[in-house]
Amino acid sequence: PVGRERTDQLQLKQNQSAAFYRQSSQHGDHHGLPATDSAIGFMPRVDDCQIASQCRRTSFARVTDEFGRETIEGTVAIHFDHGQKRANVHVPFSPPLSGRPDVQCMSVNDNSIRVKVPERRPWGLRIEGRRTDPTTTQESEIIFTALYVPAH
Repeated sequence: PVGRERTDQLQLKQNQSAAFYRQSSQHGDHHGLPATDSAIGFMPRVDDCQIASQCRRTSFARVTDEFGRETIEGTVAIHFDHGQKRANVHVPFSPPLSGRPDVQCMSVNDNSIRVKVPERRPWGLRIEGRRTDPTTTQESEIIFTALYVPAH
């Protein structure tokens, strides 16, 4: 029963993440380029996208302070295949934040990659990495901070 419950929770999280991916993909910002998503650790494909999981080279810390501000800080890896200039990694939040967060991110020790957050929602975010030299495969660590401050 416990193993089945964990499997059901993972499947629900994957379905929510895939829905986030589909919804964020509908809003453009692709300029005719295919969106390629990086997997962090092993997660099965859901609707041809890969979702960040909390395992290999990934860490998350979540804090809510006495004023109701919620902060999620984390590290994820973004992977580029040979010939690939742009890659995305989707980071789900479970449980979701109470509102849309402000997000900052940057590549750790790798100035060849530019990162931005084109999609941020209470239930997750999409980090996009771009590089100019696609001649090799590459994996880089990205750190991010998502902050939600409630209106008072």
